[in-house]
Amino acid sequence: MNYKKISAVCLLVLSLCMAGVANASHAPKRVAKQHLHYISWQNAILKAHQNMNRANGPLGASVSRAIVKARANSYEENRLSDFFSKLAATRPSVFTQACRTSYTVLTRAARENKIFHHYKLTAIDVRDFCYMPKDAVAYFIEFFKGKAYPYQAAQYKRAILLTLKNPKDERNRTLSIVVDTESQVLFLNYNKPANLQYSPLLQGSYVPLAVR
Repeated sequence: MNYKKISAVCLLVLSLCMAGVANASHAPKRVAKQHLHYISWQNAILKAHQNMNRANGPLGASVSRAIVKARANSYEENRLSDFFSKLAATRPSVFTQACRTSYTVLTRAARENKIFHHYKLTAIDVRDFCYMPKDAVAYFIEFFKGKAYPYQAAQYKRAILLTLKNPKDERNRTLSIVVDTESQVLFLNYNKPANLQYSPLLQGSYVPLAVR
C-alpha cells in the first residue's frame, strides 16, 4: 500500500517538473516576441548618414561624401543624358517629351521631400520613365509628398529597399525605390523583380524596417 502511495507521489512530482520545464522553454519565446521591434525606414536612412559622418570624421566626412556623391551624380546624369539623346534621335518627339516629363515631375517631387531633397533621382532601368503608367508615376509622387507609405522596407549592407504597392491597383504592380545612402542616389524600379534581384546594392542579408 505504501509502495502505491509513493509511486503516485513520484508520478505527481514528475508531471509537475515536466510542466515547469515546458513552461520555461516557451517563456523566452514569448518575451522575445513581445520585445521584437524595428526602426523606421526614415530613421534607418538618417542613421546611415550619421554613421558615415562618424566613420570619416567631422572634417573628412564632408569632403569624402561630396566626392562620392559628385561621382555618382555625374555618372547617373551622363547615363540619363545619353538615354534621352538616343531617344530623341530614334523616337517621335511626343514620346520623348512624355518620358522627360515623367522624369522631371518625379525629380521635382523627390527634391521637395525633406529626406531625399539632396538625392539624385534615376532608375535602375531608365526606360521606366517611358513605360511607367501615369498611375504609377502618381503613386511615387504621393510617396514623396508623404501621402503614401511603403508596403515593405528592408535595410541591406549597401542600400535600403522601399517597396510600394498602390492599394487601388488591381494588377498589383510593385513599385520600388533603392536608396543608396552613401552615393545619395535614388533608383526607381517599376515592376521588374529581376532588376532588384541582380542589383549589386541589394546583395546579402537584410533587416526589416518599420514602414511608419
